[in-house]
Amino acid sequence: KSKEDTNKKPQLRIKYPTQRLSDNTDPDANAAPDFDIYPNPADNFFNITLKNMVGDVYLQIYDLQGQLVMKRKIENSIQERIDAEKLGNGVYLVTVSDGNTVMTKKLFLGIE
Repeated sequence: KSKEDTNKKPQLRIKYPTQRLSDNTDPDANAAPDFDIYPNPADNFFNITLKNMVGDVYLQIYDLQGQLVMKRKIENSIQERIDAEKLGNGVYLVTVSDGNTVMTKKLFLGIE
């Protein structure tokens, strides 16, 4: 070996990607997942509108004693109408999850 070969040190090269991770021009593309319940308070039905959630979404409704009173899979939809006639008047916790995010909001049925 020549003297030049023995004096060379290994080099670490780091390459950074030049393309953007997201080329989506939608201003809400990086917004956090969320959902709305309306009308709230509700009587016989209410609507769930999903925001920035991907794939299948699971809806679960609990009474204030922690009992699961309804569950449903929302597939390929951003809005779902929920029949609430079988639920009694009161306050419920509505939980929505997409596998990555779990969110809970209060629902008031038959309460003005």
